[in-house]
Amino acid sequence: MDFYHLEYRSPMIVPVMFNKEHLEMMKLTQACISKGILKIHPSMGEIIMSLKSAKNKPTNPYSLDKAVSAYNDQLDAIRLALCGLRPKM
Repeated sequence: MDFYHLEYRSPMIVPVMFNKEHLEMMKLTQACISKGILKIHPSMGEIIMSLKSAKNKPTNPYSLDKAVSAYNDQLDAIRLALCGLRPKM
C-alpha cells in the first residue's frame, strides 16, 4: 500500500462513525505501523501498551475487542489521526 502525503485543510470538525468505519481504520493503522510510516517514540508508553495489548474479536480479524485491550482511547486517537491519510489507488 503506497500513500500520498497528508493534505492540509483548514481546521474543521468531521464526524467519524466508528461503527461503520472501524474496519478500514484498523487496516490503515496496521498498514502504517507495519510499513514504518507511523513510528512511536519510546516515551509514549500508554500508546505502545495500547498497540501491544490490542486483541481482535474472534469473529472478525480487524474488529477490536475493547474488553481485553488496554488504553483503548489512545488507540482510537491513533486511528482518528490517520483518517486523513489516503492510500494511492
